[in-house]
Amino acid sequence: MTTRAAASSSSSFTAASSLSLSKGDTIEFAKYEGLGNDFILVDDRDKSAPSLTPEQSERLCDRNFGIGGDGVIFALKPDAIEGSPEVEGGYDFTMRIYNSDGSEPEMCGNGIRCFAAFLRDLGADGESTSVFWIKYENEST
Repeated sequence: MTTRAAASSSSSFTAASSLSLSKGDTIEFAKYEGLGNDFILVDDRDKSAPSLTPEQSERLCDRNFGIGGDGVIFALKPDAIEGSPEVEGGYDFTMRIYNSDGSEPEMCGNGIRCFAAFLRDLGADGESTSVFWIKYENEST
């Protein structure tokens, strides 16, 4: 694994690597830290849905048997959810987070800080970036 420092002092890039999920399947990820919270970040900008399930994300966040982290953050296509609210100029990215217990948070300030640093490190260098944050509500009948 390689380690690089992020340009921002508020978020730091810890490591980039790949992980084997099951026989023959791997996923590339990066790990960032923001003000004491650490997140696994996955570049899924070519996908409309995360490449991991909440259960897989929970296992990855296990500090004893996984990578360890407070959550997994996915960078998705800007149009990852049909019917997302419109903004002038559209969205640049869609963001989705699974907490370490597999749930989805209402908000995550340190997560968005790490997400912004991750996007910058991937080459998204605009002055301003518009992100749509997905949180799916699970309704049972």
